[in-house]
Amino acid sequence: GIVTRYLVAHRALVEGVFSDGIDLLMTEIHGTPVAGYESAARSWLETGHFREARAALANARERGADAAAMDRLMTFAEAMEACVEGRYAAAVSGLGAWIDAHPACDEALFIEQASAAMRRIAAIFLRKAEFQTADARGFAGLRILFEVRSWKFDVRFSVSRAPSS
Repeated sequence: GIVTRYLVAHRALVEGVFSDGIDLLMTEIHGTPVAGYESAARSWLETGHFREARAALANARERGADAAAMDRLMTFAEAMEACVEGRYAAAVSGLGAWIDAHPACDEALFIEQASAAMRRIAAIFLRKAEFQTADARGFAGLRILFEVRSWKFDVRFSVSRAPSS
């Protein structure tokens, strides 16, 4: 995870030391370059470095990783990055698309992150005295169901008017 992240983040330095390149080094460490980039991406996702995770996911996909899995994780990363940047309607939409793509069991930690993000978004939204029309559309009738095995997290609320301050 973290060591592989370092190698990916400092690719030029790695390739200056290992003349055979980072892909061969990833093969020696993880068995395949794909597994190495996936390891780096998951480590970045787990620690909230979503932009870096997206780059590693793209590298894994380019090298033949499971396209559906990489696309699903890319959707998660984009949605979480939107949340961090305050683009809440995009975050809600993206997390809904990620859930609709049926996260794998090994994505349980990401479901916990998404749940925390949704709670944060709900709290921020409910505190706003004024909000843009786009925000209202993004949050109207919000219902996202997170499900891993038998564990569920459900967020529901509707917006009929701007909350009062």
